[in-house]
Amino acid sequence: RQREAEQAEQKRLSQERQQEYEQRQQENEQRQRENEQRQRENEQRQRENEQRQRENEQRQREYEERQRKHEEDMEQFRISMEETRKMVAETNKHMGSITSRWGEFVENLVRPAAVR
Repeated sequence: RQREAEQAEQKRLSQERQQEYEQRQQENEQRQRENEQRQRENEQRQRENEQRQRENEQRQREYEERQRKHEEDMEQFRISMEETRKMVAETNKHMGSITSRWGEFVENLVRPAAVR
């Protein structure tokens, strides 16, 4: 009778340990599934981050191209302004010369009348 009680107790303890083991196994499997899900989410975020990085790099290249074009346009504008400045200076020089000659012409017209 004592032996049967001990065997029954051993069986109960063994079943209890088996249940605990199975419970831990299920918990471990659940943690593993959660870890795998987090890993998939992390990989998805990584792909999204890489896509955003590619988009940012493309925008940066476009910005740099616009900046380069703007600098070229500004250089052309500067050259054009310099050419215009030279043309204005040359025109002013010619106008000064014409004005001087016109003044001499008028003086020559007026002088004979003043002499009379």
